[in-house]
Amino acid sequence: MRDSVAAVRPRRIAWVEGPDASVLLHGLLTADIGALPVGAATRSLVLTTQGHLVAQMAVARDAKQAFTLLLDAPPAGDGAAVIAAHHVSEDAMVLGPEDARVLVATDDLAPALAGAGDLQVPGAIPGTIEVLADDPGQMARDRGIALSPPEALEALRIGR
Repeated sequence: MRDSVAAVRPRRIAWVEGPDASVLLHGLLTADIGALPVGAATRSLVLTTQGHLVAQMAVARDAKQAFTLLLDAPPAGDGAAVIAAHHVSEDAMVLGPEDARVLVATDDLAPALAGAGDLQVPGAIPGTIEVLADDPGQMARDRGIALSPPEALEALRIGR
């Protein structure tokens, strides 16, 4: 059994809202946005209209016509910029991106993090979750979770 890992990482957050929000995202994300129920989240890739990979992200459906996007922070590809550049409908608004921080934690810590933060999504590393919060480090400490160094996430990613 692997050790528990919890580390704070930078992210970018953006929102897409309006009657054409799912149409806009459907054309640029690999996730099946139409099948994503309200309250659920999934991992996705952001593609150009030519199908070139730009970035990976998590997308959460907040309401029928509202989505939250959680993207890797620079120097990763700017998925929010690609989505904003393809925004041509007055019936879809792209808001952000803004800087954010998440707690990346192994799934075994999920019960301790239940209901914590503003948003929980599947992590980019298999077997992890990401929890968006104003102060993810303090959120972890408040729940008795010790923070790991960022290198622990890389070791987890490569299977060490």
